[in-house]
Amino acid sequence: MTARRFVFKLHRYTGLFVGLLLVLSGLSGSVLVFRDEIEVFAHPELLVSAAQGERVAVDEMLQTVQRAYPEDRPFAIRMPRTPQQTYLVKMNTAHDLFVYVDPYSGRILGAHQQADSVTGWISLLHTELLSGEAGETMLGIGGLLLIGLCVTGLVLWWPRNGKISQGFKIQWYARWKRLNFDLHRVSGLYGNTDLFPSSSLNLSDVCQNSFVLVTGDFAMQTSFSELEYATKKKLTRRDRFLAELEAITPWGALEQTIAPFYPSSGSPGRPPMGLVRMLRMYVAQQCFGFSDEGMEDAIYDSQAIRRFIGIDLARDAVPDATTLLHFRHMLERHQLTESIFNAINAHLAEKGLFLREGTIVDATLIAAPPSTKNQAGERDPDMHQSKKGNQWYFGMKAHIGVDANSGLVHTVIGTAGHVSDISQAQALLHGDETVAFGDAGYQGVEKREEHQETPVTWHVAMRPGKRRALDKSPEGEAQEWLEQAKASIRAKVEHPFHVVKNLFRHRKTRYRGLAKNAAQLFSLFGLANLMLARRWLLNPQGQVAS
Repeated sequence: MTARRFVFKLHRYTGLFVGLLLVLSGLSGSVLVFRDEIEVFAHPELLVSAAQGERVAVDEMLQTVQRAYPEDRPFAIRMPRTPQQTYLVKMNTAHDLFVYVDPYSGRILGAHQQADSVTGWISLLHTELLSGEAGETMLGIGGLLLIGLCVTGLVLWWPRNGKISQGFKIQWYARWKRLNFDLHRVSGLYGNTDLFPSSSLNLSDVCQNSFVLVTGDFAMQTSFSELEYATKKKLTRRDRFLAELEAITPWGALEQTIAPFYPSSGSPGRPPMGLVRMLRMYVAQQCFGFSDEGMEDAIYDSQAIRRFIGIDLARDAVPDATTLLHFRHMLERHQLTESIFNAINAHLAEKGLFLREGTIVDATLIAAPPSTKNQAGERDPDMHQSKKGNQWYFGMKAHIGVDANSGLVHTVIGTAGHVSDISQAQALLHGDETVAFGDAGYQGVEKREEHQETPVTWHVAMRPGKRRALDKSPEGEAQEWLEQAKASIRAKVEHPFHVVKNLFRHRKTRYRGLAKNAAQLFSLFGLANLMLARRWLLNPQGQVAS
């Protein structure tokens, strides 16, 4: 038998064996493309939940799963990508279970082994030929044989007379056997350009298991480190803060508010990041006062922030600063920060935290960078100077209307720094209150034309100089007592300012232009409302809003 004849037979029988593997792999892989749709259709009770209320914290969900399956250990979590999707916790060690958890009630909906579902069975067929490591090794051998098929095919394709151009010709009018041979030879040559790299990748995936025995699987180690982080004994202040924020934020309502405007995967350009992930990244940015670049760095630096956003560095791509910038611009373009503020307040109103009988109005200055070291050579033209006491400030003002009972913000207005407080008083009222409170800067507000028709009774603080001049007579003491009573009510308006300027560290404008900074105020004061109401939201039976 000549060498060429031997190569020919080797090529034939290798092709028959590899062809069977390719048919199995191709058909099963085609089915797995629609895995999510098939699973939702087959098991809607496990994968679909009613989006009601807030999602339970990931910590709490993991603890529930570990109590239910103490012999197993979770090593990966699939976060919900839509408001209706459930948590999927993949377990290992004892039973290799897939556990499904309702993201809103924290209830375990069910569990099964991978082979118990249709798509799981097909996945095992696709990756292991239903034979575990032996089947996976067989697929690796198939990849090696496919490489041999490509090499032997190239040897057989090479023209004996050395005229390479003949290898690209097809004798269309020859007998069927000759035509079939030419078609196979030419198509096989072009097919080699795809089959050879594909088979090499398949072989490398199988060989990776042997490599892992020496070096360790980094992705698996990262997943285990995430689990170890979740069960660590000491919680930092950042851990506690993010856990509370996770528990009290109405994620479902916020996602539904933004979803109609969020780009879909069918839009031109690179595929968008998941809405849930971008929303959480934006919320974390507002709460910690990060720039876009600082937020990207914080994700790499802080495991607590990664866990809050739902990012595992071993498996997930981290949204960069430009992606976050585009997300912010989308919120500003569609005025969605105000919608976020309204959605949060609607959630709090459902909890009975807004009584709407009285309003406290106030404003605070937020400084803007006074530097002229920029391309235009000038300060922000939308910002202006304002004098407070004997000190001049450059920036903008945040005007807020606060519920007199709960201290929660119901109205936010952003203006340039030179706009007077009293000019915005009417706009800060929601219309249902009967009383309103303000500091001495609102003196004379009831005499303004826009307030003549309103049934609101104003209680404005006395000017400091006049108050200091009060005597010790009964009338003077009565007026002093009245001023103290009004001040104790007005004190609640300082709490949102404290959260925004001290806790969220928003003492200076981040962006250029009044519109962008005013839009950010809605997000900041909406999140401040959640922080102020967190005790009641976390324990509605035993706490009051503070």
